[in-house]
Amino acid sequence: MQDEELAVLTEDVRSESEVLVGHGGYMKLTLTAFVILPAVVAVADVTVGNSKFTLTVGDDARPKSLVVKATGEEMLVPSRGRPLFSVTQERPFNNEIKLTYPNARTTYRAKSVRREGDRLMVDFEQARYSAILKLTETDDYVAFTLEGFANARDAYSVLKLDCPPVSEFRLLELPVKQRAHLGVWLNVMWDDSSAVAVISSSVNELISHEMRDDGALLIADALKSVKVEGTTVLLVASETPRFLDCIDQVEVDFGMPRGVASRRSREIKQSTLSTFTCPANVDEVIAFAKKGGFRNVMLNYKHIVKEGPSWCHCGDYDFRADYPNGYADLRLVLGKLKAAGLTPGLHVLAPHIGMCSRYVTPVADHRLGLTRHYTLAKPLQAGVTVAFVEEDPMKAPEFPNLRVLRFGGELIRYEGRSATRPYTFTGLVRGAFGTRLADHPKGEIGGVLDVSEYGGTNNVGSCYLDPDSSLADEVSEKIAKLFNCGMEFVYLDGSEGVKAPYGHYVALAQKRVWDKLKVAPKFGEGAAKSHFSWHMLSAANAYDRFPPATFERDTAIYPVEGAKVMANDFSQVDFGWWGIVGPYDGIHGGTRPEMWEWGFKLAVGYDAPVTVQGRGYEELKAEGSPIDALLSVSKRWLDAREQGFFTSGMKARLRDTSVRHTLTMNARGEYELKELPR
Repeated sequence: MQDEELAVLTEDVRSESEVLVGHGGYMKLTLTAFVILPAVVAVADVTVGNSKFTLTVGDDARPKSLVVKATGEEMLVPSRGRPLFSVTQERPFNNEIKLTYPNARTTYRAKSVRREGDRLMVDFEQARYSAILKLTETDDYVAFTLEGFANARDAYSVLKLDCPPVSEFRLLELPVKQRAHLGVWLNVMWDDSSAVAVISSSVNELISHEMRDDGALLIADALKSVKVEGTTVLLVASETPRFLDCIDQVEVDFGMPRGVASRRSREIKQSTLSTFTCPANVDEVIAFAKKGGFRNVMLNYKHIVKEGPSWCHCGDYDFRADYPNGYADLRLVLGKLKAAGLTPGLHVLAPHIGMCSRYVTPVADHRLGLTRHYTLAKPLQAGVTVAFVEEDPMKAPEFPNLRVLRFGGELIRYEGRSATRPYTFTGLVRGAFGTRLADHPKGEIGGVLDVSEYGGTNNVGSCYLDPDSSLADEVSEKIAKLFNCGMEFVYLDGSEGVKAPYGHYVALAQKRVWDKLKVAPKFGEGAAKSHFSWHMLSAANAYDRFPPATFERDTAIYPVEGAKVMANDFSQVDFGWWGIVGPYDGIHGGTRPEMWEWGFKLAVGYDAPVTVQGRGYEELKAEGSPIDALLSVSKRWLDAREQGFFTSGMKARLRDTSVRHTLTMNARGEYELKELPR
């Protein structure tokens, strides 16, 4: 028998035992025996799929092919040599690996995969454990669920730690070919023929992509800081006309918000009037909405509950004096709006906590968010203006408005920091924001308050709550109580006010509110979004109000660009928010009807809604305001769209930012779209 044949027919069978040696180390004794084995047979490829696609994976865990059956198209870049799965540890923990490789964040790539029934068994380079993934193959998707790890305890039998010490698990990494559209929000690559997406099943999976010259990697990760075992990622591939049907079934099966259904609804295309509305003026608000052709009315939370500058009372949610009967008055207002054929909605800032709220003063709530933690190295008595800490204070914020510490229930401003030990915060202003001075013992742990980057001065503004605390649910309950009075859509604003990983916490902040709503919103909007938000924020976002001097230029840039990007994700933007801004003397540049004509032309061209904000009710009633002319413009455009006047050809022409259009009505009551002279 030749040496090469012998090598094929034998393998090392190793019996290992670890023996304690001096200085707390271990020595590994290995006994080796040789046994004769049958001739090695090549392991077959692994196939996964359903009636719409087939994914073929080599036994080395590297994807070979993904074919959409209806079109016969290959969706993958076959030359990519990276495996579908990998596992990351903060450092090597196995003693032999630790002694060989640097103590650094280390990723072990999958080296083999085999299918056993509805399970995939994945082995990794160097890591001495296997991952077990359960497959769920349906007609609309394939789900990969990380059930756990095999042999993990054996691999670390002498170490006191949770096994295996996984900080990150790559649930899927798929190299897809470049196509006409890459939707970076939903994580989908598609064209008019075929589509493929890697999406999450909950807020827990982190979804991303990496661009390549010939396509992109669609990626799904599970993080220990969020959740690893039990996470599920979904592979969806089909002919494009059926793709959203597949996503809709995913939403049904996993109990998600119905993002597909809301994108197909009429309400999502309809425009909104947002202004101060209360029992005393609701009839007049209805008249304004009707006069302008608006089908939706959005109530900003601060028009219902007490608020101050820069959201400084956010979190309290105490009714304004305009609602003397509280929830009964709110139900009355919403009932009147719906009786008039209008759809009411609520705008909220869920993660914000106002610096004048009861959650801050006189005793700061322990559940307010902290961006860094500091431990007192000496007692900090009331009135003392220097704080000694163990950790480097130079890592704390330098920007003046962000220099706020919380120890216990006291907020403390600081002016200076020391770069060397003894580490100190100096120039302390004790009892900031009206909090009570207190003595703080050595060893007390506090930190830097997570102050909102938006609005506010030294005396007002807001901070962010700790998204992992019960305060997040407490505030969400208050918001839901307002919505449950009869609201039908929601604008989940302020959700950027969370900590990393943002892919998890942005959507979690929104879903906490969503899950407490008794009736699912017909659609949602919001400024911040992460992957899972796609199922809630069907209209994506609106843009802050552009001033009259730049309204036309900015509208042609930002919402237009946003509309193009959102189209890749089967979504739209809100071309608002638009204000009604004075002065109206025709000289100083207030809002003019031709501005709205320009804005509606573009919004209709991109099949997008508009939100008009009369932030204060006085904006709708200001003396000299061209409100009648403005509402005449909006009514023509919105009614014409509602009646199906605009053809696809018209919409294409309306998207041209080098041409102005006007919409008029002739003597026969027919709409006429005209291109204005250049």
